[in-house]
Amino acid sequence: AYRNRDNAEAIGARLRRAGWSSIRQTADGLTRVRVGPFDSVEASASALERLHTLGFHDARMVVTK
Repeated sequence: AYRNRDNAEAIGARLRRAGWSSIRQTADGLTRVRVGPFDSVEASASALERLHTLGFHDARMVVTK
C-alpha cells in the first residue's frame, strides 16, 4: 500500500507493461494495487511467484471472501 498515489499509479503502470491488469483501491489514506481475482489459492500462489520473479518483491497474497 502506498501513501503517495503517484507511487501506486507507477506500480500499476509497471504491471500493465508486464502484461498484468490491476486495480487501485484507496482507503484510510493508503492506495493498494491489486491483481486478480484468481480461481484458486494455487493459481494465486503461482501468480505471486511470477510477480516476485518480475521484481515485485513486496507483492503479497490477500484472500478475501
